[in-house]
Amino acid sequence: MTAPVRVMKRGLENLSVLDLSCNPKITDVGIGYLLSFRKLNCLDISGTGLKDVKAVVQRIQVQLGLVHSKVPLKEFDHSTCKTEGWAEQTILQWEQLVMEAIKPKKNLQCRRAARHFYGKRCRIEEQVTCTLVEVETKATGNLQFYKEKTQNCHAPLLKKEAAVSHELKKNKKRVLAEQETERTSKHMCLTMEDWDLLNSY
Repeated sequence: MTAPVRVMKRGLENLSVLDLSCNPKITDVGIGYLLSFRKLNCLDISGTGLKDVKAVVQRIQVQLGLVHSKVPLKEFDHSTCKTEGWAEQTILQWEQLVMEAIKPKKNLQCRRAARHFYGKRCRIEEQVTCTLVEVETKATGNLQFYKEKTQNCHAPLLKKEAAVSHELKKNKKRVLAEQETERTSKHMCLTMEDWDLLNSY
C-alpha cells in the first residue's frame, strides 16, 4: 500500500483518513511505513499488534503531526455505513452466506433428542467466538489520531502580502521538486521489499 508513495512518489500520497483497526498482524515495523502518508488527517490503529505503543504514539505525533485522541473519533464510527454501488449485491450475498454458516443448524435439536433416547451423553454446544481481536484491542486501547486545526489569531493579510507569500511558496515547491528529481535520478535507495514488489510486475 505504501510502496508506490515511497518508491515512485505516486499513488496514495493524498490519503487523508486511514482505518487499520482490528488488524493484529500489523506491528511496530508496519506502522513505520505509514509515515510516508504525509497528508493523513485521521488515523486509527486500535487493535493492532503493537509491542511498544508509547514509542509508536510518539513517532506518529512527531513525524506526522497527529494528536492522540482520548475519545473515539466520529470519522471511525462505522455504525451508519452502508454498501452502495456496483459491489452492493456481492457484499450482500457474502453477508448472507456468512450468516447462514454461523447460525445453528435446524437438525441439531433432533440429534439431541436421539442421543437422549439412546442414553448417550449430550455434548454441550457452545458458540465459538474468536477473542484474538478483542484481546488485542484491549491491550493497545484506543489508538486514534487526528490533526489539530490551527487557529489564526493574527489579522488577515493584505492582498499584496498574500500574493507575495503565494509566490514564495510556489518557488519553494519548484526548488524542492527540482532537488528531489536530482536526488532520485542520482541515487535511488530501495529496500529488498521494494525490489521484490517492482520485480513482481
